[in-house]
This record gives sequence, C-alpha cells and structure tokens, in this order.
Amino acid sequence: MTTLAVSRGKAYFRLAKLDIVDYYLGVVVVWTLLAPVSRFDPGVLATVGVFLLGEVFVIAAMVALDDLTGYRDGSDITNYSPDDARRKRYRKPLVAGTLNEAQVLRFAWATGVVGAALWLAAVAIAPHRPLWTVVLIVVTYFFSLQYSWG
Repeated sequence: MTTLAVSRGKAYFRLAKLDIVDYYLGVVVVWTLLAPVSRFDPGVLATVGVFLLGEVFVIAAMVALDDLTGYRDGSDITNYSPDDARRKRYRKPLVAGTLNEAQVLRFAWATGVVGAALWLAAVAIAPHRPLWTVVLIVVTYFFSLQYSWG
C-alpha cells in the first residue's frame, strides 16, 4: 500500500471519529439491560451487531457532515488555528488539508447510505419490531444527518 493510501485512510479514520468509542456505548448498555436469557439469543445478537455496525456508519456520516459545515462556515478553521496548541489540526482533515470538500461529502453520502441499509437490515432480522422503535430509528437517522448540516 502506498504512503498516500495510508495517509488518506488515516484521514478518513479521523474524519469518522472512529477513535471516540463513547458514541457506541448506548448499544452495549441496552444489550446489558436485556433479560439474561435473551442476551445470547442468536437473533438478538445478530440484530444488536448489525445495528451497532450501522450506528458506526451513521455516526461517521454525521460527524463528516458536521466537519464539512464547520469548515465551510469557518468555525473549524478558527477553533483549530495553528496558534492553539491544545487543538490538534490533524483531527480535522478538511482544516489539515488531508481531504477536500468533495471527498468528505462523498464519504458522508456513502457512509450514510450504508448506515441506513444496515439499520434497515437490523429491523428486518429483529426478533421483535415494535412500531415505536422503528419510528424512533427513522427519526434518529434523520436528525443524526441534520445534526449541524441541516
């Protein structure tokens, strides 16, 4: 793999904020709240796993769109200026110049579509599908992508 590919991969990793595991703890908490007999049911495990993977993609889209908005409105450039040693510019690929706007937008669209597909798959394979939960997933998806973009 070339140095450019590795560098670009790291930039996308930082764009997706994959190092911030706090985003995903809610799924683990919900899983631990299940009745012990249900936790290791194959259908439940598959649903939780697919939903969690979908969450990774939805959040990647959300934070990419947030970074794009922050870059375009100038707030990220101001907040991550070179004279602020506490803020690391490399954490913002647009500000650091490691990705451009078109790359970030394509990444956001791609991860958003994959995340939606995985959440739909999780609903499809779920042992139970209360309507309120399905509606909440749709609302969560919509507002996640509108976080700062909309």
